[in-house]
Formats: sequence, C-alpha cells, structure tokens
Amino acid sequence: MSGWSEVGTKKDVKVHMVSANVGSGANRHASPKQQQIFDFIVKFKIDHDGNSPSVREIAAGCGVTTPSVIKYHLSALENQGAISRPVFGNARMIVVTGGQWIQPAHKVAQ
Repeated sequence: MSGWSEVGTKKDVKVHMVSANVGSGANRHASPKQQQIFDFIVKFKIDHDGNSPSVREIAAGCGVTTPSVIKYHLSALENQGAISRPVFGNARMIVVTGGQWIQPAHKVAQ
C-alpha cells in the first residue's frame, strides 16, 4: 500500500485511506469480489460517520446472497492485511488498515 489519499468527505469530516486498492505484491492480491467488498466498506464508513457495515449490509451492497461468502472474503482481506477485526466483542467493527478517521473540528473542541 502506498501514500495517503483522500477518498471522501462528508459534513466537514475527512476520511483518509491508504490507497484505494487492496494489498500489494504477490502475497497480497485481492480478487475482484474482495476489492468490491473493500470499496463498499470504505464508502459505507464515509457515509456513516466511521461506523462499520454489518455482514448482511455488505452482502446486500455487493450483491451476495449468503453471509458466509462475505465472512470468507472478510477473512481473506484480514489475512492480506487490508482490514482488521476484533477476535471477541463487537462483530460489526471493521478497521481499514492504514486508514485514519479525522473528526470535524467542532466535535474535537467539545
């Protein structure tokens, strides 16, 4: 993954992600479906103030009918280092590796 790039803004909120493409090198190659899922997660987080989508929301947004297929691709993205998820706790929490959520100035001042 290479340098920082702005991938979206919403209501004075900027979201920066490292590269819009998943992985780099021979060991970190994402399939087209994995890239679609990664892009959906990034867009969802931008549109929902940094909150992560559920597995069902990812499935619906990517045209997949079964949650198990999404779980498989999320595991692959995690193995590639594109995302991380907690082992226990909030199952909906997906962290985009190398991403940074910058809060609006008015929220930081409070």
